[in-house]
Amino acid sequence: MDSVYTHSAWLRIPKNKAGIEGITYPLLSNLDKSIATRYHVLKEDEGVSYRALFLLDKQGIIRHQLVNDLFLGRSMLLSITRPIERFVRQTGNRALKEFKRIKRE
Repeated sequence: MDSVYTHSAWLRIPKNKAGIEGITYPLLSNLDKSIATRYHVLKEDEGVSYRALFLLDKQGIIRHQLVNDLFLGRSMLLSITRPIERFVRQTGNRALKEFKRIKRE
């Protein structure tokens, strides 16, 4: 996970330049790697986490999980589009509006 300083830098970069400027959801920094360890996505020999996405419902149950090798990088939007849209529709999550806006860019 990245530091709050890295997040701050990303927040100043427009989305059309691979940044995250304007997002409305919180970011998480976890430099002690406890979350990556708990979700079994820590590559211990290198001290980094695999690229992972987890969709949890309001009870904290994992409803979708996607874990990619480091080689694939961070931008895997096409492989997650359908599960995110379905999850958002079924849970009534307000993030759908934000997700559709990102998808169009």
